Amino acid sequence: MRTTLPDAGTIITDLAVLQDLKRPTNRRLPKLSLGLKADDLPREEILILHPAPGATVESPLSVAGLTGLSRGMLLVTILDAGGAPIGNVAASMNTITNGLAYFAALVPFKPPTNTQRGRLQVWFESHCDGAVEHVNSLTVQLQGLDLDPLLERIGNALLAKDYCGLRGALEAPFLVMHQESKHQDLISAAELERFLRLWLEEGSPELDFTISPQHFLTTPTVSCLDLIHAVYSSGWGVAGGSPAWLLIGKVEGRARWTGIYFLPS
Repeated sequence: MRTTLPDAGTIITDLAVLQDLKRPTNRRLPKLSLGLKADDLPREEILILHPAPGATVESPLSVAGLTGLSRGMLLVTILDAGGAPIGNVAASMNTITNGLAYFAALVPFKPPTNTQRGRLQVWFESHCDGAVEHVNSLTVQLQGLDLDPLLERIGNALLAKDYCGLRGALEAPFLVMHQESKHQDLISAAELERFLRLWLEEGSPELDFTISPQHFLTTPTVSCLDLIHAVYSSGWGVAGGSPAWLLIGKVEGRARWTGIYFLPS
């Protein structure tokens, strides 16, 4: 994933004169004319060059653009589908030609639980009273952890006792913990299939979403594991007598099943 900011020279080479500055969502830009001045941009204009509208983005998000404005602080904010801010930074600005300023920012944001539509806003904060003076925005797809699709996949595969269906949801090494014995094991990828097949054949595990993981995730034993979620599951072991918590972690920005915590029968 690219985490470096776009180079100003690259942006300028590919930039073209705006055909309609007052319609920011319908722009096509041929090469930048050196005769273009700050006065050629309407006072409200902030031109977002990167990312493109509708692009799927991950954290940290690289943002770049042009503006003819120079007073106040230029801020970049990312909003989730509900309009709540999940990332906010001040952009750096450099004058490049004829009073135009190139701005750039690298915006870390908290990934949503599931991929969703969001909004990128670039705006000036008044140096006098902090009010919003100018703003431009575009919609983006915020790449989420995709927790719900993962849990659905695990639940269906457990009910069908389908190890192949679980393969894409698992992450090795796989942590196995036992509350009663306080024993822990890390199962390698080579051993993981045999381990799960044994448990699936002996029991009939299924997920139970009615039990909240909130208290479990705060217990000292698991609070240090950097988990994003846990799901209660019954029906493990001989005659389905062992309940367990399925441990969900984050791997390369996605939710993955990273371990299991067996409870006393």
